[in-house]
Parts: sequence; C-alpha cells; structure tokens
Amino acid sequence: NEEEAIGGTNRLTLEELKLQIPNRIVSQNRVVNEKDLISRIYTMPSDYGKVHKIAVLQNPYTNLAKDLYIICKSQTGFYVHANDALKKNLKTYINQFRVLGDSFNIIDSPIYNFSIDLTVTVEPNVNVESVLDDVITRIDDNMRFEKLQINEGINVNDIINIVLNTR
Repeated sequence: NEEEAIGGTNRLTLEELKLQIPNRIVSQNRVVNEKDLISRIYTMPSDYGKVHKIAVLQNPYTNLAKDLYIICKSQTGFYVHANDALKKNLKTYINQFRVLGDSFNIIDSPIYNFSIDLTVTVEPNVNVESVLDDVITRIDDNMRFEKLQINEGINVNDIINIVLNTR
C-alpha cells in the first residue's frame, strides 16, 4: 500500500479476547451471517489495519447490500475514521470469505463527542471536588462507554441514577 493503514491500537487485551471467543467458536471459513462477518473482521490480520468497532445494518435503500459501519482508534486512543488503505484491505479480506451474492458498503461510522454537564449540591462541610471526582469515576466505571457498540444508545437515566446514588 502506498498509504499506511490506520488503526494502530495495541493487540487485544485478555478481556477483549474473552469477548471474542463466542464469535470465533461459531466462525466458519466463510461469512454466512452478520456474526460471521463481525468475527472475521475482528480477526483480520493486523498487517491490514485494525477496525475497533463494527456494526452491520440493513441498507435503507436496497435489500441487495448491507451497510458495514466501522470505526478505528488512533494510537493516542481517540476514535478516528478508517482511511482508504484500511477500507481497501478490509474489502479484499472479506471478499475471500463472503458468500457469492453478498454485498457490503463499507461506511465510516459518525463520531460524536459529548460531554456531561452536572450540577451537584453537597452537604455542608463536604469537599465538593471529592464528590465530583467520585461521581465522574462512578459514571466511567458503571457506564462502560468503551464497551458500547456502534448504533447503541446511551441511557441518560442510568447516568442520572449514578449521580443521585453517589454519597
């Protein structure tokens, strides 16, 4: 490739490998269903680049193709769109395994940055910074944003519940 493929994250952690086991067990040497496709992409050799998250959705305009939404991570840990080199490599790679009539549109998943604005009231003689640190830590620990998949919603009520139940 003239252009280096993107997706320079480190190899999978033990936790990520454990999450991939069910996909790999049902994997075959061909892509028959969406789980096979996702499993095949996650196990694509890293020389081709690395896709961080994948979603397969029905194309709203035709039944002849599915939309394959992908997103990568930069070496600094931020979500980035896949570059053309990775998309070409991915297309070549899945073409080896797909069923003859299958067609996939490889599309960059939108990247949304969001923030959470909190107004917290604390009891007198309580350190506000300590409470805020605790709330932020609990939101990070309980919401598991890293495990959210493409097209999966964030439940605002869960965040509110975490904030209300912080001492």
